[in-house]
Amino acid sequence: MKILHLTAGAMFGGVESLALTLTQAKEYGSGLVSHFGVCFEGELTQRLSERRVPWRNLGVVSWSRPWTMWKANQRLREWIQSEKFDAFVCHSCWPHAIFSRTLRRTQPKTPLYFWIHDQPTGHWLEKLSRFIPPKAVIAGSSFIGSQAPLIFPKTPVQIAHIPVVDHSVAESDRGVCRSRIRQELNTPESTRVLILVGRMAELKGYDVLLQALDRLQRRPGFTLESPWRLWIVGAPQNAEEEVYFQNLQHRVESAGLSQQVQFLGFRKDVPELLSAADWYCQPNILPESFGISFVEALYAGLPVLTSEIGGGKEIVTSDCGLLSPPNDPTGLEACLRKVLGPGAKDLSNTLRPNCRSRARKLCDPVQQFLRIEKILQS
Repeated sequence: MKILHLTAGAMFGGVESLALTLTQAKEYGSGLVSHFGVCFEGELTQRLSERRVPWRNLGVVSWSRPWTMWKANQRLREWIQSEKFDAFVCHSCWPHAIFSRTLRRTQPKTPLYFWIHDQPTGHWLEKLSRFIPPKAVIAGSSFIGSQAPLIFPKTPVQIAHIPVVDHSVAESDRGVCRSRIRQELNTPESTRVLILVGRMAELKGYDVLLQALDRLQRRPGFTLESPWRLWIVGAPQNAEEEVYFQNLQHRVESAGLSQQVQFLGFRKDVPELLSAADWYCQPNILPESFGISFVEALYAGLPVLTSEIGGGKEIVTSDCGLLSPPNDPTGLEACLRKVLGPGAKDLSNTLRPNCRSRARKLCDPVQQFLRIEKILQS
């Protein structure tokens, strides 16, 4: 089944991680063959090229320059007239608002799907997207599926958890890998490491995490079970994220946490970093539509501490992690006392054996590719 996926491609995050996973469908017995149309070249297109996955640049599009949209739609029109696809999938409102009319008019018999990745906010792109309703909305979690009617009130919603491939370090190699990474990052084995992997976006909860850690450091009479570090993995991808990143660095310095908090930048060895950490900690202040990073951490055997909202609430149970109230430094500090205080090692040892099975139950690629294929064939 030949699918054309349309996405912006400007930055690299959850949508782009999903796109790369979709290219592996054949390895897991699926008949899905993915092609991609993008408007911006970057990390996604580089990796697609490395994998020899078919993709085309439809041209940079700007709403303030209508002719760029006309040209991009013309390129798309010529493409789908010369090459047959079994289904079209627009990832989020931006490509749907730009390309859905051309898709519908040029190939009216080819089903059009909308994969929802963001919580609706009433943005004008959502209102514009509503004019061309898809055959169905695909949602990666029950939470984000419940939000889809805010954009398409009469369109059926199909839930399909994101397929996530287990790239974790093999158990037999974990000890060596852990020692190597910790040596590289000057982190003693006795230090308890929290890790957060993500874009420099406020919704990930960086600020509230730093506030909670600062409060924990200053709490009178509190005893740590062992020293701690926080590894922040990711780098700004635009001007707005650059400003936010600089503010985070300033907050760390002002709180006197420079020795404990390490900004590692963009890394391609995330599985190795996860193998060297002890907890995955991402206390979102706004909900994730799903949370691929949570599942990747669980595959690595890491318990997860996140907020009790959105996709994270569906992924993390009391058997594999902790949930804290969103945007609540006091509540998060209480969770961190369990993670870093007396009894922390016993808690980790109790939760770790359940992590991988939880990840597989939710996101096993064989099962989820089968589910996606069934939706696209319906």
